[in-house]
Amino acid sequence: MEPHSELWQAGAWVYSGRPDPRWTVHAPGVVELTAVWDQLPALTEWNEPMPRLGYRGCWLESPDGGRWIAHDRAIAFYAPQADAAPAHAQRPRPTEVRRDDDRAFERALLATAPAGTPVPLL
Repeated sequence: MEPHSELWQAGAWVYSGRPDPRWTVHAPGVVELTAVWDQLPALTEWNEPMPRLGYRGCWLESPDGGRWIAHDRAIAFYAPQADAAPAHAQRPRPTEVRRDDDRAFERALLATAPAGTPVPLL
């Protein structure tokens, strides 16, 4: 995870039936998230966020298409895909999964949202 002058995007899954909040994460936020990610222990299991009402997790996407998904004290990293998968293809398995018992990565990511963005307090 390296900050670039290119824009990183983030968001939180909080709504059902209307658009979820999205925002840009600037280099200082990416640097902090990198430091947190690097300290987290590996995790062998990953479950996709379940559909439910209210907050379900958050995500970060790098300019090259790498994606981190955080929910329920776990974070999955999906490496950038060289080719777009066909619409009927299953979602790929994460490249790497880490445990986040204190939700440090998730909290740091949500803290990058601009003031007034409807994100939960964890």
